[in-house]
Amino acid sequence: MTTIAMELEVNKRASAFGSKYTSGLTKREYIATQALSTLISNPELTDSDSVADRAVEYADALLRKLSK
Repeated sequence: MTTIAMELEVNKRASAFGSKYTSGLTKREYIATQALSTLISNPELTDSDSVADRAVEYADALLRKLSK
């Protein structure tokens, strides 16, 4: 069960370019955009909603693994 505190911890702001520059995205959002950029390069994946869902699933899976 995910608590609000856990969700807030996971979604701390990510810095894509080190501590001097911040992306303004949460870690989850940043990872999802990276996964999305790869997924949309696949011409077989045409449904944008399912591709976006899959990108978020990958982000969530990575964050779960990293939190262990």
